[in-house]
Amino acid sequence: MTHATALYVALVVTASVAVGWYGSRAWIAHGDLSGTVRKISGLRKARGANGTVAILIVVLGLFVLYELIAKHK
Repeated sequence: MTHATALYVALVVTASVAVGWYGSRAWIAHGDLSGTVRKISGLRKARGANGTVAILIVVLGLFVLYELIAKHK
């Protein structure tokens, strides 16, 4: 494994962990709303912020992957 490949693997693993972390936090904030009626506005903010971060990381990762593939053609 070359150094460049190791770097790509490290970036993919880091992005995967970040998407999993923020995606799960958005999913949990969307979960049990019946017991947390008073905190709905806070959960909505958390769901929006964490979901946005997860989607942003996915889009950036796809862009980087596209650039890597296009560069090697």
